[in-house]
Amino acid sequence: MDAQPEPLEGGTPLAGTTPLAATEPGAASAPETAAPLAAAEPGAIAAPGAAAEPVLPLSRERLLAACTEEGWRHRIGPEGELRTTWNLDEFAFYLRGPAQEVLLVRGTWHLGLGLGHLETLRGFIEAQHRLRPWPQAHYELDDDGALRVVTVQALDATVGVTDSQLRQHVLDSVSAAASFFGALATELGVEEEP
Repeated sequence: MDAQPEPLEGGTPLAGTTPLAATEPGAASAPETAAPLAAAEPGAIAAPGAAAEPVLPLSRERLLAACTEEGWRHRIGPEGELRTTWNLDEFAFYLRGPAQEVLLVRGTWHLGLGLGHLETLRGFIEAQHRLRPWPQAHYELDDDGALRVVTVQALDATVGVTDSQLRQHVLDSVSAAASFFGALATELGVEEEP
């Protein structure tokens, strides 16, 4: 005979949650003002009162259009990735996965650091990861013996993405990396070129 867990009694629900009793059979239902879940047609997303945007698979063409819309010049890298420079930092946009459904945005700080900065760099990266989950950051040792700081942010678009969502992810990834690099420059007391 399997033991069934007993329901918790007493306690205080978390702010913004519904107490368990309200979800039991015969209990009050959700407020009448709740918006229906399927307000838009399948495969489209829209804010109330706005035209629906189609949810489409990721593609290099759509990524290129998002970057072009921002006025970024681009080039194609050795792995077919889209590359651009923003505030002197290098950004590469990779499509990964069996159906190229994952967008990986990789930023590389334009300043190389000497090995004397290694412990400070490690501590800074660890502290940043404790504060926020993105961007993920690490360092690499380049062929010249300099430490290169890299950020990575990914979007899994298995079910597709609207143009607005794609553009927002690209902007968020670049902005998060730029903020990280700026905070690192401040921590190290180095000046970034304008």
